[in-house]
This record gives sequence, C-alpha cells and structure tokens, in this order.
Amino acid sequence: MTVNLYLFISLLQAAAEIRLFDELPAKVVNRLLEQLSPAERQATAQLLGYEADTAGRIMTLELISLKENFTVSQALERICNLANASEMI
Repeated sequence: MTVNLYLFISLLQAAAEIRLFDELPAKVVNRLLEQLSPAERQATAQLLGYEADTAGRIMTLELISLKENFTVSQALERICNLANASEMI
C-alpha cells in the first residue's frame, strides 16, 4: 500500500473511516490498522466493536462538553476554542 492511502485514511473522520473499513477485506483493514497511531487504533477498534448499522458504529468519540452553568457567551467561547480539535460541532 502506498503512503497516499495511509494519508487518506488518516484524514477521514471516524465514521467515514469505519464505513470504508466495512467495505474492505479484513486482511487489508488489519494492515491499515497497524499504520494508525495507538490512540487512533484504539478509537477505531472501539467503533468497529459495535454492530453494523447501529448508532455506536457511526458515533463520534470526540465531543465538546459544556458545564450546565455556562452562559451562552461562555459556551460559545469554549466551542470556538475547541472547534478545531473536535470532529463535528
């Protein structure tokens, strides 16, 4: 496999990565998993552990949490500060 494929996989959001892995032969998926960082491999394995066509299989593992006593201004500030680190807003 080429470096370009590994780069492509690394740029996918988790849900898209899982959909792709569902379509590939297990042997190819295993080779791709070996190229992921330990954290990415763990997150991917967690999502692959859910049955196909379930919410768990397509959910994001990254989220932005807010305290219930935040004002709207505080909430928006936190969301803006963390937006680049989160898969989706």
